[in-house]
Amino acid sequence: MAHAMWTGTISFGLVSIPVKMRAATSRKGVSFNQLHNKCHTRIQEKRWCPECDMEVSWEEVEKGFEVAKDEYVSFSAEDFESLPLASKNVLEVESFVEIGEIDPIQFESSYYLEPDKKGQNSYSLLRTTLEKKKLVAVGKITLRTKERLCIVRVYESFLLVETLLYPDEIFDANESPIAKVTSSKQELTIAEHLVDLMTKPFDPSEYKDNYREALESLVEAKVSGKALKSKAAKQTGKVVDLMEALRQSVLSAQKDGSSKKSTAKPATKKSSAKTEAKAPSKIAAKGTSKTEAKTTPNAVGKKTATPINKKRTKAS
Repeated sequence: MAHAMWTGTISFGLVSIPVKMRAATSRKGVSFNQLHNKCHTRIQEKRWCPECDMEVSWEEVEKGFEVAKDEYVSFSAEDFESLPLASKNVLEVESFVEIGEIDPIQFESSYYLEPDKKGQNSYSLLRTTLEKKKLVAVGKITLRTKERLCIVRVYESFLLVETLLYPDEIFDANESPIAKVTSSKQELTIAEHLVDLMTKPFDPSEYKDNYREALESLVEAKVSGKALKSKAAKQTGKVVDLMEALRQSVLSAQKDGSSKKSTAKPATKKSSAKTEAKAPSKIAAKGTSKTEAKTTPNAVGKKTATPINKKRTKAS
C-alpha cells in the first residue's frame, strides 16, 4: 500500500480519531520518454535561470506570485507551513449528509484512512455509525497547498476520504444550455425498451482498458521486431433515421443477450455430476472459459516476461 501522505486526526464532536491517510487509487498506463527524432537520444529537461545563465537544482527553487510583469513575491516552504489553518492536521466533521445529495461531478480523489492503535475504538464507532445511518461525513482537509472540501464514507472495512471540487471549480452548465427537443411517444417507448434490455448490475471487472492493452501489444511488437496485427476499426456512420437506429439497437441488444446465454458449452456424457451442476450463466458473464483465459495473451493474472511486465516489476 502507498505511503502515508497525511497524518492527523478526525474530529467527530468531542471525539478525536488519530489516523493516517494513504492514496486509494492509482492511474495506470504505458509511459513513454521524449526522444530526439534524429538520433533517438532521450531529451533532458533542465531548470534554467536565464539571469544567472546556469542550471538550478530543486533545492534552490521556490514559489513566486507575479504582482506585475516580471515582478514576483517569493514564498518559502515555511510560509506555507505558517498558514493558520486547522484543517492542516485536523479533519473536522462539520455535518452529515446522504451521499445521493452530492452530484458525482464534484468527486475528485479517494484516500484510505487507517486508525492509529489508540484510535481503533473511536474509528470503529464512526464507521459503524455511518454504515448504520447510511450517511457520509462532510469536512475539510488541507493537502499540500490547498484546503479541500471532502467527505468521509464507509468503504469495505475502511473509512475513505473523497475530496470534492468546490462549486466555483465546476463550469456553469447554464452558460451554454442545450436546446430542449421533444421526442415522440414511439421514440421514447423504443428507447426505454433498449435501456431495459441493457440494464444489469454494475460489475467493474467486466471492463478493461483496451487502449492500454493495445499500447502494450504495440510496445512488445516493436521490441521483438514483429509486425503488429491491426484490427478493423468500428464503423460509426451517420444516423439518418432515429427510429430505425433505435430498432436496430434493440435487435442488436437482444442478439447480444441471447448469444451470451448460449456461450456455455453443453455438458458431455462423460462429465461428472459436479460439472453438470455448474451454472452456464457464470461462464457467459465472464465472456471466456478457463481454457480460453489461459491462451489469451492479456489474461488476468498471467505474468509473462514482456518489456511492460519487466518494467513494472522493477518499479514495484
